[in-house]
Amino acid sequence: MGNHHVIVWTQNAFGQQAAEAVIVPARPDGSAVTMTKLPGSYVHPDATREGALWLAGYEAKETP
Repeated sequence: MGNHHVIVWTQNAFGQQAAEAVIVPARPDGSAVTMTKLPGSYVHPDATREGALWLAGYEAKETP
């Protein structure tokens, strides 16, 4: 989707809300562009950030 930077987080289940991994577009400074979920976000009891990135076709890189 043309995003060079994204924010990824996981959220535990609570109430009627299932556990999920969420990806949103980000700016280079780490702030979110929008809170609209990107493809790769998914609902699963064992959702992981790595799984979401993999589903979206991103490559995770560590920054110093």
